[in-house]
Order: sequence, then structure tokens, then C-alpha cells
Amino acid sequence: MTLHTGSGLRISDQTILAAWRDWFDPSVNQGSLDVVTVPSAVYTAATHTSANLIPPMWARGVVLYINITNANGGTVTVTAQGVDPVGTTNVYTILASAGLSSNGLTVLKIYPGLTAVANTVASDIVPALWNIKHVVATASMTYSIGYSYEP
Repeated sequence: MTLHTGSGLRISDQTILAAWRDWFDPSVNQGSLDVVTVPSAVYTAATHTSANLIPPMWARGVVLYINITNANGGTVTVTAQGVDPVGTTNVYTILASAGLSSNGLTVLKIYPGLTAVANTVASDIVPALWNIKHVVATASMTYSIGYSYEP
């Protein structure tokens, strides 16, 4: 069977199965997988939350990259939240940054066995369902948030 897309691209069964295997099969040896979930933009003073995220089966941890390009006198706090898969409105904090108020890159790490460091590192797994909450206080800021799943 071959899948035909509107652009004329043909995707074979082998390609579809390989993509499925790479995402869901925990026996596949994976490197990190990089994703941008919050694109660079101006964010107003408010609470913003990403869509719920589903990591690949092989992922044990995640590294978040917060890149502030215009702090503009504001402060953002970024929180990785686990989501209850039954009642998806129920969340819990895995790791929360300190208030970030200057331009530059901040890295948050979540991985089992790491030594926990307040507001920076959590010794935990990335759950089957999670999201990223970012709360901007005081003034609008320009930043992006990306992450890497780690095997």
C-alpha cells in the first residue's frame, strides 16, 4: 500500500512503519530528538500553556531550552508539568524555573538519576503526558522554548 498526499508525495508502508518504530519502539537505539514547542514571539503578561505533549516510548528525560531575546523588564517562569492521563485538567509540577528576567539561554533538565538542583534540575522521568506552562509577569517579553527528548 502507498499513501498519496495532496502534494504528490508518495509514502510507502515501509516508511510509515519505520516512522512508527522510531517513535514508539523502546528497543530502537535513539539519540536525542529536538522540538520547538513555543516559537519565538512576544508573549504578554499572562499564563500560557502548551498543548499536552506525548514523548516517544524510548524517552526517559527531557531538556528544556528557554531563549529570552528581549526581556523588556518582564519576568517569565517556565514549568514542566505532568498531566493526569485520566483527568487531563489535573497537572503536577515536575520542575519550575526561577523567574527569568534577562536575555540569554536557560537550560532545565529532567532525567532519572540526576542530582536535583532547585529550579534547574529534577531527578525524574518525562511522563507519558506532559506540558509546558510559561507565566509572564509585569511586561511583554520575547522568547522561545524548545526541548530535547533524551533516551
